[in-house]
Amino acid sequence: MLLSRKQDSLERGLPLKVIACPRTDAPYVQLLNSSLRSLGVKVAELESFGRQYPYSISQFFAFRSRGYELLHLHWVPFRYERILKLVRNATEEFNVKVVWTVHNILPHEPQFADDLAVMRAVADWADLGIVHSDRTRAAVSEKLSSDLRLVTIPHGHFNTLARSVPAEEARKRLGIAEDKTALLLFAPDRRNKGVDTFIEVLEKLPPDYVGILAGRCPDREIRGEIERARKRLGPRLITDLRFIPDEEVPAYFSAADIYFIPYKWITTSGSVFFAFAYKKPVVTTPEGHLPDIIESGENGYLVSDVEEMVEVIGGMDRARAKEMGLKAHEMAAKYDWDGIAKRTVEAYRSVVS
Repeated sequence: MLLSRKQDSLERGLPLKVIACPRTDAPYVQLLNSSLRSLGVKVAELESFGRQYPYSISQFFAFRSRGYELLHLHWVPFRYERILKLVRNATEEFNVKVVWTVHNILPHEPQFADDLAVMRAVADWADLGIVHSDRTRAAVSEKLSSDLRLVTIPHGHFNTLARSVPAEEARKRLGIAEDKTALLLFAPDRRNKGVDTFIEVLEKLPPDYVGILAGRCPDREIRGEIERARKRLGPRLITDLRFIPDEEVPAYFSAADIYFIPYKWITTSGSVFFAFAYKKPVVTTPEGHLPDIIESGENGYLVSDVEEMVEVIGGMDRARAKEMGLKAHEMAAKYDWDGIAKRTVEAYRSVVS
């Protein structure tokens, strides 16, 4: 019904006009925006209300003057609470509906003086919330104490973004012998990714397992832990803690056999979909939406403690990891962006119709 109304409006030359905020190169947002445009939705990208303010508020008014009727927030793209309140007032005064994709129930790192209060304020402001799993849906309602109407639309796959290089070439470049099983955690930049657990598990695994920690790590404490572990583990821990250009990223995924990211907390993980795109099984924890996308023993494992992590990883040789990785890639493909975009249009229509 809602989809047919969309088609009718497009035939009358009245496509939806949506402001997506923030403008970002994040793959999720770019793939969603591209898929929405393929359905005829007009998507304008708005700078965040951080360092780009006040330019971003002038952009907002310019888009509204051109008939854009809906603001789609990803994360909470505000630097200060006062700016959030200003934008909220603007949407209410100029009749702009607000859809909020709740990628995280709380920011990964502290963002405001009271992050929970701000998230609750956004939930109170929004006309509709999008979550990526029913588990997240229940958690949002509980933790934010909100009556915000929520719809579940899954996270899309990243399969089209993978640019693999031959595994033999990638492993040779990193100095990984063919008889070693390699674990990767990319971008070890936040405490919630469980970098300390990654190191602890690696130390307990047999010597034919090696770890790779690659990507920028501005957190001095985490960086120090990694550097101390590298000294203890020697060639068993490969580190590259610089910003890694896009063209170099495929080598790290191609060299690895298993993507191991023992989250301490998470709402939604795009990293897991990157691993699936590179045909890698994922070993992680049963946090956030992960139980909805990982089937233990099929495309990875969900484990809760260090000893169990050691056991399941120790039971995965390279051949088994490759078999599971192929299945991970196939299973991810069902989260197609065309279907996700259509469901997102239905969600939009439900607030602007």
